[in-house]
Amino acid sequence: SKWNIVAGALTTTATIVYNFFKFDKKGPHYNMISNNLRKLRSWIEGKMILPIDKRFSPFDIYSISFKAYQSIIEEAQSINNVK
Repeated sequence: SKWNIVAGALTTTATIVYNFFKFDKKGPHYNMISNNLRKLRSWIEGKMILPIDKRFSPFDIYSISFKAYQSIIEEAQSINNVK
């Protein structure tokens, strides 16, 4: 029927766009970066609510989280090298 032809054409078009922009390789990468940023946020929040006698110094929390953030961002920028 005509609807089958239209649905087939839409599926083909969507597949071409999906493959052209390489979403199949970028999707898991974006998901991993998002999860790493969420984990970093949770870690920072967890360290900030500890009792004062068990808490890291603010500078330690900042320096550790800054290094982790830079690592995550460098990994995110490597998506341009995915082929």
